[in-house]
Amino acid sequence: MGKKPIAIGYSSQIDGSGELLTYPDVYKNVTQEDVKDAIDIEKTIIHVKSLIERGYYAIAKALDEFERRRLYLARGFDTFSAWCESDDVDIGYRLAHDMLRIVREAVPALGDGVDLDAYGISKARALLPLLADENGKEKLQQAFEDTAQLTVKDTNQYVKEIRGIAKPIDEDPPAIFSGTLQRGESYHKLIIRRNGANPYSCGTLTIRVEDWPRWEERFGGFVFTKGEGSSSV
Repeated sequence: MGKKPIAIGYSSQIDGSGELLTYPDVYKNVTQEDVKDAIDIEKTIIHVKSLIERGYYAIAKALDEFERRRLYLARGFDTFSAWCESDDVDIGYRLAHDMLRIVREAVPALGDGVDLDAYGISKARALLPLLADENGKEKLQQAFEDTAQLTVKDTNQYVKEIRGIAKPIDEDPPAIFSGTLQRGESYHKLIIRRNGANPYSCGTLTIRVEDWPRWEERFGGFVFTKGEGSSSV
């Protein structure tokens, strides 16, 4: 039997009015044993993920031969895309198309000796849009070098930046909403508000006291359940 999940804890603080507020504290019950287990299991996940990445490049090279020789006809499919999306194969055509482009366009552009196994197929897919740009081959080569140690997410952001489509630095951050809980004898009220640069009230959610336990079970971790206060919802 596996170990129990980390229980969500609660912490309290006194607000400006002197009232005691209680709020979920997701890190309160984390133990050193949990930290050790998290590191060990995370290492396993990252290791297996790297093996999967290497496997995808092997698949990409096999797909190249399979499509080039039209071997899908020998399997009873009239098109490569139909074979890709068949029940036995189940490789999305978009993914297959990108992997063919990696083998046929990206690898030749990068030159002999490129180690895509180490670089990662997911990152290689992120670089493909560069090939459509002016001087795409040179951009791809530079990006491959610059992003060698980056994550997939950071590689995607890098590609957007050098293509001039990154988010403007002055762009507003995503909207953040909060809920203020007001307890009553017959009803509890949750006042929803949009915070940030352009705040406004979104309205009030009214819940019967007898229905509150069920509501709190489903959504209570996102709002204060004692007194009056606010937290993200």
